[in-house]
Amino acid sequence: MEILRNPFNLSIFNDLNFKFITGSRTNSAWFSPIIARMGDFFNPFHLLLLFIIAVPILGIHFVPAIIAGVRHARNFWWILAVTFFLSWTIVGWIIALIWAIRDEPRYDVPSAQPQSYNL
Repeated sequence: MEILRNPFNLSIFNDLNFKFITGSRTNSAWFSPIIARMGDFFNPFHLLLLFIIAVPILGIHFVPAIIAGVRHARNFWWILAVTFFLSWTIVGWIIALIWAIRDEPRYDVPSAQPQSYNL
């Protein structure tokens, strides 16, 4: 048994599982190379590479929502929805960015007037 000989095998789709799924040990299905290689995705290097690439891309993707949140925009939830659903189209991302920058803040912050020290 391969699982007993190699207890650290992270491959979900090894030969025994492949035989159970397809009914044979041959690679006759069109998706067999994909299934056979799925275990390599869980390699720690691949997960690290995924996070190094995915985190900055998601950060750039949600820039309009982040700006709206920092500015306490009145329409924050709408900007977040537009960012989430439409920012994969570049036009949707630009619209959400302009909306986040131009939207009024939710709270009126009184402007600090410099105090006069002349008595």
